[in-house]
Amino acid sequence: MKHYLSFAMLLITLVILLLSGCTTNKSQAMEGVMQIYRPDWWGFQTSDVNIYSFGQAEKLNEAASMDAARANALLEAAKYVEAYANAKLQAFENEAGVKDPQMHALSQKVAKTISTARFANLSTGITETIQVQTKDGIRYKTFIQLVIPHREIDKYLINQVRNEEILYMQLRGSKAFKQMDDSLK
Repeated sequence: MKHYLSFAMLLITLVILLLSGCTTNKSQAMEGVMQIYRPDWWGFQTSDVNIYSFGQAEKLNEAASMDAARANALLEAAKYVEAYANAKLQAFENEAGVKDPQMHALSQKVAKTISTARFANLSTGITETIQVQTKDGIRYKTFIQLVIPHREIDKYLINQVRNEEILYMQLRGSKAFKQMDDSLK
C-alpha cells in the first residue's frame, strides 16, 4: 500500500512540474506578440440577399486609407461574385442535364465576366477607421464592407447567359433558370 501511495505522490508531483513548465513556456512564447485588430463585423456573410466583401488599408492620411480599402474590397468582391455565379451556373447545368465541356467552358467565361462587372447597386455597408501608431508616426487604417445585392448579380448573370446564345439554349430548359429569369422581370 505504501508503494502505491508513494507512486501516486510521485506521479502527482511530476504532473504538477510538467504543468508549471508548460505555463512558463507559454508566457515566454507570448512575449512580444500583439493581437491584430479586426472589427466585430469583419469577414462575415450574414445575409441571404447580399454578398459582402471586405477591404482594409493603412495609409498616411484618412482619405487615402479609405480609397485603398475600398479598392481592396472591390478586388475581393470579384472572388465572391465569381463563386456565386459559378454555383448558380453549375446548378442550372445540372438541372438542365448539360454535360458538354464546351457548355461548361462558356459558363466559366460568363462567371469570369460577371466577376469584373461594376454593379449599379453596390453600396458601402460599414466603415471603420482607426489611428495606428507606428515607428514612423501616426497612420490611418480603414476597414470597409461593401454590399452587393444578389438580385443585381442575378440580373447580370441572366443577361450574360442570353448573350451566349448556345449556352442560353441549353440552360433555358432549367426550371431554376426560368424562375430566376421570371423573378427579375
